[in-house]
Amino acid sequence: MGEEPLVFSFPINPVNTTIEEAIKAAILKNQRDFYPYFRRAIDKGDDARISLDVGTMEVQNIEMSADEGSASLTMLWSYYAGCRDANSTDFVEADFEFSLEGNEVTFEMKLPILWQREPDED
Repeated sequence: MGEEPLVFSFPINPVNTTIEEAIKAAILKNQRDFYPYFRRAIDKGDDARISLDVGTMEVQNIEMSADEGSASLTMLWSYYAGCRDANSTDFVEADFEFSLEGNEVTFEMKLPILWQREPDED
């Protein structure tokens, strides 16, 4: 059985700006609501060397048509191997659909499936 999608809404204030810029500002102001998705997207089981770099979210693009659209977001994640030559960082990217009603943008997202470790073979 699948998990319930995450649903959250943010007020937008398109005064003196475009609707797209107001949505971008609302996403960045409330970026913590997107962290569960990005954490799942980089999850590799119980590997504590992999982490999401909080505060690195960027809005790459917002596409709209009437009262709905999508936002392309990226976040930086890091892999700590213990030595400078093997440590690495990369971006995880995702598109999120939204709807607009009045001065409120609503996102509904399904989290990626949790990574499952294979049981040890005896």
